[in-house]
Amino acid sequence: MNGLSGLNKEHVQAILNILHAETSSSERMTGKNCNFEWILDTGASQHVTGEQSHLIEVTPIHSCSVGLPDGRTTHATMKGRVKISEFITLDHVLYVSGLDCHLISVSQLVDQSNCIVTFTDSIYAIQDLHSRNLIEAGERRDGLFYFRGFSALHAITVGCLPDYEMWHRHLEHPSDRVLKLLPAIRTSSTPKKLNRVCEVCPQAKQVHDPYPLSENKASNVFDLMGALQNTFHMSCCVFSDTC
Repeated sequence: MNGLSGLNKEHVQAILNILHAETSSSERMTGKNCNFEWILDTGASQHVTGEQSHLIEVTPIHSCSVGLPDGRTTHATMKGRVKISEFITLDHVLYVSGLDCHLISVSQLVDQSNCIVTFTDSIYAIQDLHSRNLIEAGERRDGLFYFRGFSALHAITVGCLPDYEMWHRHLEHPSDRVLKLLPAIRTSSTPKKLNRVCEVCPQAKQVHDPYPLSENKASNVFDLMGALQNTFHMSCCVFSDTC
């Protein structure tokens, strides 16, 4: 189930434990922050909400047509910003009067927050584009992925991808000798080697093409060796013992 880059099975299990734990009132955001559920929508081109009271820096806009999931079309007349967690603020959120759901456009989130969003069969994770550190995560419920703003998630990924390994991946798997020339690596206090064997490096160094398909079959041992291409002449000496 682990399809999250930079996170091992232990990290994913820790995420699940936090998401499945009972949500306390202290973990929910209040005031101008988000205290209602947002849904991640890969099909939405804009963030949309039906709660004007949660918008900050509200500005009027020209009437903008918004298509709803049920096929109806309505119009947005205002936009603003919504802080949905300590680390994520949604910009250009359209306000649609009467809308009873709150949608996060995944494409707009990726563009605005410089992050990647990965989905599995049960959870999703929002990670920093460069460090792959976990920013936020949430669960799948009734076929939808709900946003959950848990600050406790950040503690489980501290140091999950060391600087050395991160640069090793970003620079397309150079050798240790090359990587240690980077100023960021030379001055870093982190280990100057990979913590585990890189699976990509040996595969990338394979220069031979795979053997072509063949219909030839051997009935006896050594049948596939074939005839020698060159002629060899050898002189032999035989010793015998008649005692």
